[in-house]
Amino acid sequence: MPELNGLIRPKQVLALLGISRSSLYRLCLMGEAAFPQRIRVTKGTVAFSAREVQEWLEAKRHGVPWDPTRGLGLPSDADPGDPLRGARRSPTAQKRRRL
Repeated sequence: MPELNGLIRPKQVLALLGISRSSLYRLCLMGEAAFPQRIRVTKGTVAFSAREVQEWLEAKRHGVPWDPTRGLGLPSDADPGDPLRGARRSPTAQKRRRL
């Protein structure tokens, strides 16, 4: 698989994974440990980190749990309040986490 960099749009994620749009958003709602979180680019535009999606797919292929902190060089038990991790969450997910 070629190395992906930057951001990819949901349609590209769907094509890469071969899943439906509703399945993609269901994965997103399962939380940060289940699938890379969306990144809000503008008010009406979201994208995903291409590297994180690729890491998630590789973890699935090898049957191991995906660790979203692995690629950031953070320990797997990093504080959930860490600004590096919180920046990747959508505003709605941040609000839900505070409740």
